[in-house]
Amino acid sequence: MLTLRHAFIAIALQVPSEYLDTVIRGVPMSATDVLKFCPHCWTPGTTLEEIWLLPRS
Repeated sequence: MLTLRHAFIAIALQVPSEYLDTVIRGVPMSATDVLKFCPHCWTPGTTLEEIWLLPRS
């Protein structure tokens, strides 16, 4: 479970909170679990658009 502290760490590291949550839980990520995003377009601390979670995106 992602705590408020972990959310702040994710923002500070400029990574999606889902990545940090996965690392904390020790769950390996498969290629389909990897979130795709444009680092130039994405604003840290905001959620990603759901379209990018589709395998064909």
